[in-house]
Amino acid sequence: MNPLRDHRAVPEPPRTPLALHHGVPGFQPTALRPAPELAARWGVGEVWLKDETARLGLPSFKIVGALWAVHRLLCTRLRVSPERTSYAELRQRLAGSDLGLLTASAGNWGRAVASAARWLGLRATILVPEATAEPRIHAVRAEGAEVRVVSGNFDVSVARAAELAGERDLLVADASEHPDDPFPGWVSEGYETLFAEIDEKFAASAEGGGDAEPDLVVVPVGAGALAAAAARHYGRTDSGTLLGVEPHEAAGAMASVRAGHIVTVPALTPTPMAGLNCGTPSATAWPALRDGFDAFCAIGDARAEHGMRLLDRAGVAAGACAGSVAGAVDGLLRPDACAGEAASAEAERLGLHGGSSVVLLLTEGVTDPEHHAKAMAGGRLVGEELAGEELAGG
Repeated sequence: MNPLRDHRAVPEPPRTPLALHHGVPGFQPTALRPAPELAARWGVGEVWLKDETARLGLPSFKIVGALWAVHRLLCTRLRVSPERTSYAELRQRLAGSDLGLLTASAGNWGRAVASAARWLGLRATILVPEATAEPRIHAVRAEGAEVRVVSGNFDVSVARAAELAGERDLLVADASEHPDDPFPGWVSEGYETLFAEIDEKFAASAEGGGDAEPDLVVVPVGAGALAAAAARHYGRTDSGTLLGVEPHEAAGAMASVRAGHIVTVPALTPTPMAGLNCGTPSATAWPALRDGFDAFCAIGDARAEHGMRLLDRAGVAAGACAGSVAGAVDGLLRPDACAGEAASAEAERLGLHGGSSVVLLLTEGVTDPEHHAKAMAGGRLVGEELAGEELAGG
């Protein structure tokens, strides 16, 4: 478990982004889907899937972070109140502007930024690592953005975007190595909407005699903006468990927890969990990850694909980042994935029992159809090594 955990140090989440999101045309809360077959498989009371495979016409949750953060950035630039300015009013104020938005992305964040720019009538330039799947690049271009492929991994793309930023090309990065950079924090604030929606569903369940809050929330961790939002929402008490999931080759949060400070892992190996292939936790997210998460685990591509198949059987077509959370929990709790006694011990360490409620954040839909088809054609995962999949600190 995370030896640095300190719920008293986790700040309270913001509430302001909710009003902006509810004012965006076409905005609707995403579903929190029951998955009784997974609950039975894992020996818990309920499993809920927060389904972010379709949000405002995009196959990812990231649009809610992009909308709020871009809104705050531009309102600050125009010296108007973000709380009192709607997206429609902001678009009117920007009419005729030659401003552009610039960012680095492995796909989903870039597509969200491009979409936000299109709604506001602005240019967008998205830098992607050379290993980015062609369907993801095509989807970003379809939003009207200019896409530049950078030789190197995600961290190289981030550095190149910072070099290109200027007065007319505004850097909108969802991660930063500078703790005082406000933009990644605004992105994270925008993600509070996801957890507020989960709260509403659990409040309704509690009225019917169900749990008032989840016992375990499982979050895929990339650079850390979403994870920081989860930490602010769930990490301020000891009433539940917050588990982060990363790829083996890019487990920067796990490595940082073990070291006691931010460290970088190379993240040089391509993975279908492209949105999680970030070797360095964002400096703005790190305090919340350090203080708010109970544990982290790292998984391989095969287990993420196994998770995709589990989700497909539960009725959700999802990408590898979403599959990672289902695959990780299955690896920790299934007796046929590890020895029965080990599975029981992991359940105990996670605070789970036969009546527990578990929430999985499914952060992306099918953004790489070729890989999704390959994963669906894969066989049952049997006896995959769990080395590196142990809970951090344990």
